[in-house]
Amino acid sequence: MTSSETAGHGHRPGGLAPPNTTLYALVSLAAGMLCAYLGSLLQMNADWLAGLGFSGFFVSDAMSLESSVRLAWQIDWNNWPNLNTFIGVVFLYFPILIFGELGAAIVNIILLFYASLFFAYSVRDIYGKISSFVIFSVSTIAVYSNIYILEVINFPNKEIPLILITNMFVYFAICRRDILVPLALIVISYYFRDGFSIILSIIFAVVLIRLHVGKYAALIAAAVLALLLSTLSIQSLSWISSAFDRNATIGEGLIGERFAALGQIASYIARLVGNAANLGLRPQLEDEIGGIHLLAVGYWQFGIVILAGLLWAMKTIATPHAREGALALLLVVALLGISYGSFVQPRYMMPLIYWLSLGLAQDHRIRLIALAACTLAPIFFWALDGLPPLATSTI
Repeated sequence: MTSSETAGHGHRPGGLAPPNTTLYALVSLAAGMLCAYLGSLLQMNADWLAGLGFSGFFVSDAMSLESSVRLAWQIDWNNWPNLNTFIGVVFLYFPILIFGELGAAIVNIILLFYASLFFAYSVRDIYGKISSFVIFSVSTIAVYSNIYILEVINFPNKEIPLILITNMFVYFAICRRDILVPLALIVISYYFRDGFSIILSIIFAVVLIRLHVGKYAALIAAAVLALLLSTLSIQSLSWISSAFDRNATIGEGLIGERFAALGQIASYIARLVGNAANLGLRPQLEDEIGGIHLLAVGYWQFGIVILAGLLWAMKTIATPHAREGALALLLVVALLGISYGSFVQPRYMMPLIYWLSLGLAQDHRIRLIALAACTLAPIFFWALDGLPPLATSTI
């Protein structure tokens, strides 16, 4: 860290100043239990709500993972392709074999409980006592009120474990400046989503530069990374991990040659813009029979958080405060890494939801801009018939 930089707004010599652990714990636990209850209530009344014109009550990936977890414990794992990419889910959600939906809910409540506490400790260390509970409260609302989280909290999923892993990563890498624990977390994340572990590795390298070398070196590293990702084809890196080859195959099936036709750099920029803005500015909330697709509403909610968080990151990235600058770089580098995929996939930013919520919690101007843009832009695109295809009206 250069001599002109400071460690963070709320940094105190001698280690981390803990927040009021009891208060934070009670809020986290109550929010998690309420979230699980509302998720169950929503899904148990799916048929009745469908009659009122709603759809999108379940996340298909979560339902698929529940089947996969049950099946995994019944067959020979040697015959299961790509098991490494979600074997963490298989072990973590073993309780569903005994307790069913309740088992998954308990696991997820515990994961979010500890995720929120690591977030609270990190925020307190960086921003100090005065603002930490305000930030914590806004972020808690942003996380637990998201319909996507409501719909997966009673199922095995990858997002909630990765939220905890990411919050632990921030605490140990940025607040504690530890090396070994973040490396262990990168390895663990591989067994939930291999592609995210690669992105976390890149983030760690840039964060280390920001904390130990300085602001300008980290900004140069991020710029070089953006240049490399915008010029290297994803197929050329398939030797590093099967995640690259799998992503290219999925992308070809989803979008064909539409991005490739733009050229490597232009298509990368298009994906950057899409991952940053699509969910918030171009949501398709209507299903094919004219109803409201609730899962799409959840994605739109997350789109607001993404847009606000990235605006905050761009504003904060050059701050002299090393830890806050590292957080901003973390968000920017995550966007760079996720956009290297062959298709727009902003949902993969979900593990960063707590840190993206800093945009809503920290700056009232950014909060106003994000909320206004994500309210008015969808109307604008709807009027121009520029929204994505109608959502499928399935329960």
